[in-house]
Amino acid sequence: MSADLAQRDCLLLWADCLPLPLLDAEMKRLQQLRMADLICDALILVEHPEIVTLGRRAQVDNIAPPPGYETYPLDRGGGITWHGPGQLTVYPIFAWRGEPKLPGDRNIGRITDLLEEWIIRALDRLGVTANTDERMRGAWIGEHKIASIGLAFSRWVSRHGLTINYNTPNTRVESLACCGLAESTTTSVAKAAGITLQRAQVETALLEELPAVLRRKLVGKMHCDSDQSGREIRWQDENPSSPSFGFELNELLPDS
Repeated sequence: MSADLAQRDCLLLWADCLPLPLLDAEMKRLQQLRMADLICDALILVEHPEIVTLGRRAQVDNIAPPPGYETYPLDRGGGITWHGPGQLTVYPIFAWRGEPKLPGDRNIGRITDLLEEWIIRALDRLGVTANTDERMRGAWIGEHKIASIGLAFSRWVSRHGLTINYNTPNTRVESLACCGLAESTTTSVAKAAGITLQRAQVETALLEELPAVLRRKLVGKMHCDSDQSGREIRWQDENPSSPSFGFELNELLPDS
């Protein structure tokens, strides 16, 4: 890939741990803002309290986890996906269209290829050898799946994204038949490779590979400040003295 290919601006949105339904609503807002070109591309990094999401296929086929798991329906593709501690969830609110044209634009298969490559190259930086597998999209370590991809698009702006299980607890993931795979197929890097990673290490590796693989350059970082009611997300600039991004993220509305 030519080093002089154009890159798109990207704002990093970081949160420690947020309920998935709360962030789902925020993603919809951000997607609408990106579709209207009111903001640049945005990349969300977050973990969620334990919850199992049900994609469209799971909802149509009435697939559900065993008792003891809270569930939440989503409008992405795929079946059931576990979320919880020890899993980094990454949401690219990206415009995959327009000029300058970048690899992956207007091609869902190629976009998924790029996300798989991004995960695999990031893990390689950390000494973890991962691969793809024809059984299911995502990243695998040998016979075990450790990362999942599920997107939704509107006018070629993506929502939802990918998960990387770096060190999930006990057997909460392994007890599920995630995305139709047999139980114990989906696991974590710690269990599949015997390598214990920290969330910050995974985040750093992904961000280091972001320009080369996804052709995005970070122009700033904001972190989440949720109010006490837990019903609103507020983003705060990590460096208030830095130049403005050209928009006030918290105050923008899709119909503005």
